[in-house]
Amino acid sequence: MYTVIALLIAPVLTAGTPELVVDIDVNDEVMIREQMLTEGEIEQLVLDLHDHGATTLLVRMGYLGYLPYRTALSYPVGFDAEHARKYPYRRNLGEDELDEWIRKRAAANARYAEAIREFNPPEVFLRAGHELGMKVIFWIDLFDDGYTGHRSKFIDEHPQCQWTAPRRQDVLPRSDQLCLAGVPGVPRRPGP
Repeated sequence: MYTVIALLIAPVLTAGTPELVVDIDVNDEVMIREQMLTEGEIEQLVLDLHDHGATTLLVRMGYLGYLPYRTALSYPVGFDAEHARKYPYRRNLGEDELDEWIRKRAAANARYAEAIREFNPPEVFLRAGHELGMKVIFWIDLFDDGYTGHRSKFIDEHPQCQWTAPRRQDVLPRSDQLCLAGVPGVPRRPGP
């Protein structure tokens, strides 16, 4: 009798085991650190996640209009200080504060561009994950485009897809104020 119960319970116990899925933002891995991200660090991160039970990686692609690899679908990663001055993220910044913010963003984007020149971060996540038998799924957030100082080739070519505030008071509105540009009666986002 105990054997039958064990056989009946075993599939329930294994079927109910949750899968550990980890969302990784390549962009944060590249941008937040002071030094350039390396291929070896990505491989070690994937190995550490696997060793701690992760079975699936969700790898975010796209960073404020850029893609974290070499492609004709995106401008090369850079920072447009003129765009940042014309459309400041925080309107209440003093000139010195804005200059400092622009300096930091430009330096971070230079590190990002250097990493992309050295290797292809998404390819490393994919290779390292597959070598360990993990699922690797890439996703992109198109509505992260248009952040001050960061030009999006997709939005420049398809401005009707830009999220914008209904009355255009803010270049970067709160999420509860978003509406799709190009909808009849909705003003379009000014500028490039």
